[in-house]
Amino acid sequence: MSIQDNQEFINNDGKSFHIEGMIYNFGSSKPINLMYKFDDKDSKILKTYENIGNEGDHVQLDIPLSSDLPESNNHTISIWAEKGFNRKSNEYILNFSFIYNRPNIEGTTISMSPYTKNINDNIAFEGTVSDNDGNGIVSVYCRFDNETENKMMSKQIINAQNEKYALNFTVKIPPSLTEDFHIIYIWAVDSNQKESDYLHFQFYFKHNEPSISITTDNNMQIRKGINNKLEIKGNVIDLDGSGSILIYYIIDNSTEQYLETITIYNTSYHEFNKKIDLPANLNEEIHEIRIYCKDGNLKKSNEEIINFMYLFNNPSIIVNKEPLSIYHNKIDTNISVSGTFTNDNYADNIYFFYVIDNRDRQKIEDVTITNEYEFTILISTSEYFEQFDSESTHSLSIWIVDSFGKSSKYTKTFEFVFNSPILFVSAENFTTLSRTTDKSINIEGTIQDLDCTGLISVFYKFDDNLFRELHSENMNTECGISFSKQIEFPSIFSESLHNITIYCSDEHNKISNEEHIFLYYQYNSPELTINTFENGPYYRCLNKSIHLEGNIVDLDGIGQVTITCYIDDNIIDTKTIDILNVSEHLFTFDLEFPPDLSESSHYLIVTAVDESNKSSTPFRLDFQYIYNSPLLTITTQNNQEFMKNASNSFYITGSLVDEDKCGNVTLYYKFDGSYEVNIAFYNITEIYKHYIIICVPFPSDFKENKNHNITIWAIDETNKTSEIIIKNFSYIYNDPIFKLYNFTKTKLIRGSKHYINFTYEHQDNTKLKSLNISFDGNYNIRLDNTISTPSNIIQHTEKINIPNDIEIGKHIIYLYGCDIYNHCKKSNEIEINVIKYFSTKEVDFDFVKNFKIRPKHYH
Repeated sequence: MSIQDNQEFINNDGKSFHIEGMIYNFGSSKPINLMYKFDDKDSKILKTYENIGNEGDHVQLDIPLSSDLPESNNHTISIWAEKGFNRKSNEYILNFSFIYNRPNIEGTTISMSPYTKNINDNIAFEGTVSDNDGNGIVSVYCRFDNETENKMMSKQIINAQNEKYALNFTVKIPPSLTEDFHIIYIWAVDSNQKESDYLHFQFYFKHNEPSISITTDNNMQIRKGINNKLEIKGNVIDLDGSGSILIYYIIDNSTEQYLETITIYNTSYHEFNKKIDLPANLNEEIHEIRIYCKDGNLKKSNEEIINFMYLFNNPSIIVNKEPLSIYHNKIDTNISVSGTFTNDNYADNIYFFYVIDNRDRQKIEDVTITNEYEFTILISTSEYFEQFDSESTHSLSIWIVDSFGKSSKYTKTFEFVFNSPILFVSAENFTTLSRTTDKSINIEGTIQDLDCTGLISVFYKFDDNLFRELHSENMNTECGISFSKQIEFPSIFSESLHNITIYCSDEHNKISNEEHIFLYYQYNSPELTINTFENGPYYRCLNKSIHLEGNIVDLDGIGQVTITCYIDDNIIDTKTIDILNVSEHLFTFDLEFPPDLSESSHYLIVTAVDESNKSSTPFRLDFQYIYNSPLLTITTQNNQEFMKNASNSFYITGSLVDEDKCGNVTLYYKFDGSYEVNIAFYNITEIYKHYIIICVPFPSDFKENKNHNITIWAIDETNKTSEIIIKNFSYIYNDPIFKLYNFTKTKLIRGSKHYINFTYEHQDNTKLKSLNISFDGNYNIRLDNTISTPSNIIQHTEKINIPNDIEIGKHIIYLYGCDIYNHCKKSNEIEINVIKYFSTKEVDFDFVKNFKIRPKHYH
């Protein structure tokens, strides 16, 4: 053979093993198979040669490479010839290499425009991928610089050599990349972990500048010594989404000042709020603050500007003890004021002034100042108040002025008034007076007036009525007078707590204080008496009402009294009685029970209320209201006997009465201790009695028993149960019936065989358990094959043998059988005549062995 050794093959390159040489078959004409195999795989027939002689045959063949060869440099191929069984030529073993193809990836150049973090941070890639291996999966990977690789997508290669598959994907730039030039690498890896050449593209990655926004109010006014700090608030944003931002500010043209550091967690707005100290040497003018921020890469944001007006303060005056709001004639002669003042501008001098009404401003020389900023001043008013002949309103103003010309003013208005008279009344309060005995009340008192001149008048009123004059008198020089007067009650005076109001006034219409006398004016309550009442119990429908008799007395002797009767909380009836005098007024009631009154304990309440809403003592009595139980009468005879199938039902007769005469009643029964059955439903109306005729079927599986019972009872809608009635009875199964027909021959030979005809009847359709044939009552033949399925009448023919040892002469034959419930019955008897003997050799032993009693000898 001529075969090249150590060849190299690439998957799917179309090459194969080419062999040339000669094959010989010496001394045989059998076919020869040219064989080969790869590595340790199974051998295969390359070609079969027929009729090769000693001269041989030329071989020139190509061996295709196996598609499942793994990639290796140590493959072998073995070639040999063989014929017949285990006759093998010499073997050629050649080494070769098998190499898989690398995938190929191609792509367009990416954009060279700068990419911006978190804004324009996606790189779009379009290209193709192919794999000459023709099958498997090719995965595409990428990475940035020396970062971790990421799998982007996979393509299934299906029997497609050199076919290009389109690629289209987007790669997100990692936010961790620095601001600089970077390289993205893209390559493909097939199922055999063969990597393609790497594509690489350079791009520039740019970070964002931070941005700041200030929400502090612009053009604020800030006062010296009051506002030493300025609150700067706002928010910052950095679309890089991470890192830290440092905030700075500059006041006017001073140096840069650090404000705060903000940690950036995302691309959202981050709020801040910080107070800064203002310099102590600011002038009174408009100032400017510039605010900006820088990120970790020292990228600077926009600048925000806040303007504010810096003002000096006016000194303030705070009055702790104010002038009076009212100054009284001949009593108040001075105005006293004290308090504190401020000097936030730190002026060297503070001056005090005052003005009353619109008169000239007066400097206050006599000012007492303690604890640095506390003051007290005293202004005499005698010369002003002596000029006033009527009550009037006035004003007082106090100024303080500092050495910078800054000032503050305090103003207070006050009233000049004459004195009001003062009234004192001596009377006992909250006394109780009766309607019929007390007609008037005496009022005593004294009056003081510090003006000490003029006419004083005293007035009174009851409750909300108009005032009436009680007394008038001129005030004396001692400034006091006394009085004592009797006043009568109005003719119409309600029962209640009353208020007598008393006051007085002087010639200036100055009104005194009000004095009050409180008294309780009392009416009489009606008196209720119940003379006749039955406390029950009361039965539903049998008792329709409650009868009451009583009387009412009202000592007022006039008006009306309303009597109300309740059962529980429900009004049943009312009556109104005109009161003509103080005597007894009789009344009666027949109180009907509500139709829905429940069966339980109840209470009756009777009350009386007069026209003044005065109530009597309520009358209460408890009573029982009882529902009636249904009355059931069963006339069905006790201890009856029922035969199965002859009597299929139990008849219930009787009557049902419910004295409630309303609702409904349900009739129940049950056999023995079985489940209860609802058999009838009656609507109870005015019909007094319901007659009962009901047929109750026996259960299909009812057992034979002489001690059965049926329980019957009734329950109404209120769950009231009647008497439970029990009726005993017997339930008996029927006996089987056999009828034996006469033989066609009445003279029978001993030892002969004959057919008998009979019928079997069972009214219960019950199976037989046993059946016997009896001769003279001595020898019985059990007929097992005659047990049959239930039926009314079964006609049957049975073959029997006449015993060999039976005596010659007349005999009696009959049937005797029992059913499965051990009910047994004898058939009619038939007489037969046996006329001949047989020898013992002719005994039918098959017949004899069925005897229940074996004969003692044979004839």
